[in-house]
Amino acid sequence: MTLRSMVVAALAAALLLPACKKGEDPQPGTIGLATTSLEFEGVAGQASPTAMAVQVDGAGGGALARPTASVAFIDGSGWLTASVSGSAAPYLVTVTPDTTGLGAGTYRATVLVASAGATNTPRAMAITLTLLPQPVIALSADTLAFTGSVSGP
Repeated sequence: MTLRSMVVAALAAALLLPACKKGEDPQPGTIGLATTSLEFEGVAGQASPTAMAVQVDGAGGGALARPTASVAFIDGSGWLTASVSGSAAPYLVTVTPDTTGLGAGTYRATVLVASAGATNTPRAMAITLTLLPQPVIALSADTLAFTGSVSGP
């Protein structure tokens, strides 16, 4: 064993041992999502739907490193963001739609939640945004006529 390999082994042991109990191997975490799909609904040209938060925790008993979230668009682009908050599990992934400039229709994307060292990284959340058309007020006639009689002293 060379000096270099002994130093690398010692550093690896120093980094890994505090995370586990005496005699145990460190167990990798797995990403647990409270849900794997979200649905938003709104009206085109009006306010965006309210953001939703999804809890992310370490499933299977292992440690979970702080996750990251990214968005892969299936329909359109730029209409969705995902951010992670929290300094320890459970974390929250907040998913926020922005309907500015979008027409009526259905938009789909996938939020990918990844965590370094997790055995099931990344995990996917299917996102659907349905925008209904703006209501239209229509008149059945373009003029109105009123008739009546005046009575009195």
